[in-house]
Formats: sequence, structure tokens, C-alpha cells
Amino acid sequence: VPALFAHPPALVLGIGCNRGTPLAEIREAVHAFLEEGGFAPESLRALATAELKRDEEGLLAFAEETGLPLRFYSKEVLNAQKIPNPSEAVFRHTGLWGVAEAAVLAEGARLLVEKTKRGNLTLALGVLSLGIPEEALP
Repeated sequence: VPALFAHPPALVLGIGCNRGTPLAEIREAVHAFLEEGGFAPESLRALATAELKRDEEGLLAFAEETGLPLRFYSKEVLNAQKIPNPSEAVFRHTGLWGVAEAAVLAEGARLLVEKTKRGNLTLALGVLSLGIPEEALP
């Protein structure tokens, strides 16, 4: 039976990671995270993280490999977001209450999946409305 699967690019992936996290670990963690949640990689519209990750080679390589824009947000913008899971440990280390969830919210997305720790990464997922009525979103 023929089937048609539509994957509108409406998802934003927030990514926080330890310094020096390699591309292979990022790729594996992101794919497992999406698969376990039942989300298609083709539905990703953008990657979002903290400004302090602007020189993070693994993240830059992942964005290049996937062809997704990687957006960086300042401490001020990220700390202004009302995140469900602030972290005092992250704040002590970076001055940020969180990266993955805050970056998703800074993109203007609604949080779908709260932060999930996977090895050296913290991932969160959000959905942009793209004109879709709120009640029709997951």
C-alpha cells in the first residue's frame, strides 16, 4: 500500500554539550533522541545553543553535515527564558541556568521534549507553529 509521509521542518533542537564533544557522539545522541521520541530528522528546522559554543568544533561540524542553521544565543537572552529545569550546576560553570531548553524557547518554539542528558550532551526539542493552530500541534 503506497503511503505518503510529510515531515514539515518545524522542529528546533536545543543543544548543550561539554567542551570538546566529538561530532560522532553528537550525531549518535541526536539520532537516538529523535528516534526514541518518534521524530523524523527531516522535521528539524534549526539547531540552537549558547553563544559560548560558537567555536565548538563538534557542533559546527554537525550543523555543516546536516545543513541545518546553528543559531547562537547570548547569556542575557537564554537567562530571560522561563525554563522548566534550571540547573545550578550549569549556572555555576557557565552563568547560564540552562542551554538546551532556553535555546529552544529563544527560537520562539514551544517546548515539546524537556532537556534530556545523553553522555556529554543535553538536548531539548521544540516546535514552531508555522501558522498551524495550537490545538493541531503535538
